[in-house]
Amino acid sequence: MKMTFSKIPEYLSDHTFGDLDDLSVGAPFLRERLRGVHHFGRKTPLVPKPGEAVTLYAYSSSDLPVKDLWLRFSINDWRDYTEIPFEPAEPGWDTLLWGWINEWRAQLPAQPAGTFLRYQVYARLPGIKIGALEDKLLYADSQSAQSSAADQFAIWYGEDGLPEWSRSARIYQIFVDRFSPGEGREWLQQENLTRPFGGTLRGVIDKLAYIRDLGFNALWLTPIFASPSHHGYDTSDYLRIEPRFGTLADFDELVSKAHALGLRVILDFVANHVSDQHPALREALKAEVTSAIELTDSEKDKLRKRLAAEYGEGLTFSFGVDPSLMGGLRVRVGDRLIDNSVATRLATLRESIATVVR
Repeated sequence: MKMTFSKIPEYLSDHTFGDLDDLSVGAPFLRERLRGVHHFGRKTPLVPKPGEAVTLYAYSSSDLPVKDLWLRFSINDWRDYTEIPFEPAEPGWDTLLWGWINEWRAQLPAQPAGTFLRYQVYARLPGIKIGALEDKLLYADSQSAQSSAADQFAIWYGEDGLPEWSRSARIYQIFVDRFSPGEGREWLQQENLTRPFGGTLRGVIDKLAYIRDLGFNALWLTPIFASPSHHGYDTSDYLRIEPRFGTLADFDELVSKAHALGLRVILDFVANHVSDQHPALREALKAEVTSAIELTDSEKDKLRKRLAAEYGEGLTFSFGVDPSLMGGLRVRVGDRLIDNSVATRLATLRESIATVVR
């Protein structure tokens, strides 16, 4: 079967999630994402209730000689923990990876209401000796050899359910930038889909009665927090309304008038990622550039030995004052980049380096 791909026209190109729609970027990203040991937070049920057993799913690529997979969990913030082995399930072939993906499953026992459960997933790889250990541990998703640096997952067994009003809700979603600029205002432009059109909260307020008369009883607003994009899914400040949309006073008026008409207001709140313009990231980048890691030859040697113990031999290093190195250090195992270019890992990496140096 012949497969053809057409280039996305520039006027439709809107890289909300980066350049993953570009096959030259997306395909290598996906291949790398599938390699190793992964969990991705996958479980059934997705939102466990008190008293329900939970099935967890994990995956390992066939290029790894995984002996077994283990679940480690704690219900008292790691003061102690329990371990349960994963059971292998049916493997599946992945053409992009050009290898098998082995699926594993484990079941968490039911927990009472109010339990906050933390867990990690790790694999044992045979035949690698580190000190007195015969097996090397490889933790899911982070691919870390150390539990302290590995990804943690969590489940809250709460009793909160769906609000009763949601069962009969008829929701009208509004993409604020594209809905209405407001009475007496013109659109900023309507040609380039990747740039703001000029919709505002005032435009939403003007149409509340119209929406109610259509039979809806709830509004879902796309993100209205400060953001450099037209869509708002990359927040730069959660405490401010995007100025293009209006002010906090406009939002208060919108909520008040919507409630008066019997309309509930739902905000699209994106919490798991932010804009590169967020102050926390801007400050972190500035700090890293101005205080790049400077190591002596002796310190480099200590660091090399420490990382070799964690990740195996074959490491190559780049040192120096270079913003692209996110702090002056780059470590690779073969063609895999370790602890670099991910902002949330910078503090952990720098602390581990400082510990080694000390």
